[in-house]
Amino acid sequence: MSQTSTRGRTVFVTVGTTKFEKLIEAIDTVEVLSELKDSNVTHINCQIGHGQYEPFMKCGRGPMYEEVINGLTLSFFRHKPSISLDLEQADIIIGHAGVGTIIEAVRANKPVLVVVNADLMDNHQLEVAEAMSNNGFVNMCYPKTLIETLCSKDVFHLLTYPPRNPRGFADMLQELCVG
Repeated sequence: MSQTSTRGRTVFVTVGTTKFEKLIEAIDTVEVLSELKDSNVTHINCQIGHGQYEPFMKCGRGPMYEEVINGLTLSFFRHKPSISLDLEQADIIIGHAGVGTIIEAVRANKPVLVVVNADLMDNHQLEVAEAMSNNGFVNMCYPKTLIETLCSKDVFHLLTYPPRNPRGFADMLQELCVG
């Protein structure tokens, strides 16, 4: 991950309305936290949903973990009525591959790293994530490849998602009906 700003960056991690333990656990590793810190990240805020795993607990993690988190502002929450402010304040969004999360994140004009939950039965999220990644709007990985993706890609630079066209459907209907 390249570094382009002198001010500290904020990462917002979201699992949506469910749980995605493997994503939160992957974020809360010495390797990932070190890479983020080395990329000028100073704040990490995780929305953990219904998950049982609570990140950033120092107890029993050892001196290496404590050294890495020193200087980072770390927080987590389960749910909020809206995550709009979290998206707005983030410099990068790391989230599950839910369609709502992806669209909300790219419409906020923020770089998005989509982490696919391979444990889902009907993994339509993979198809959406691949399509958005192939078009350059998001980067994509799995929990087990998160650190490699952060190290190998410039996740802070992606294409800007096109703005909404509120007249799009009406214009399409007009053309179909009138020709």
